[in-house]
Amino acid sequence: MPSTAQAVATRFPPRDLAAIDDLVRAGHYTNRADFLRQAAREKLAEARLERKLDLKPFPPEIQQILEVIRKEGPLWESEEEMLAELRRIRHQVYNEEYGEDP
Repeated sequence: MPSTAQAVATRFPPRDLAAIDDLVRAGHYTNRADFLRQAAREKLAEARLERKLDLKPFPPEIQQILEVIRKEGPLWESEEEMLAELRRIRHQVYNEEYGEDP
């Protein structure tokens, strides 16, 4: 069965490749391609979440939450709970900045 995947060529600075190679050697990824596929998936998931929240870009408080999720795993039982908390934070940040809800 032929593969439906397509190859993409790109260039990286040596420092970035060295960091990727370190992660591969440490066993976090099987190879560079595995790392790049996972990075692309995470970026696409972030973009989908951003569209759901209608935020561009995320405020720093939400960026911090997303970093924790990336490092430690989900903080909520469901996506709905997570979205509700992020919306609450969004309103709080907006109120602090503009004094009213969007």
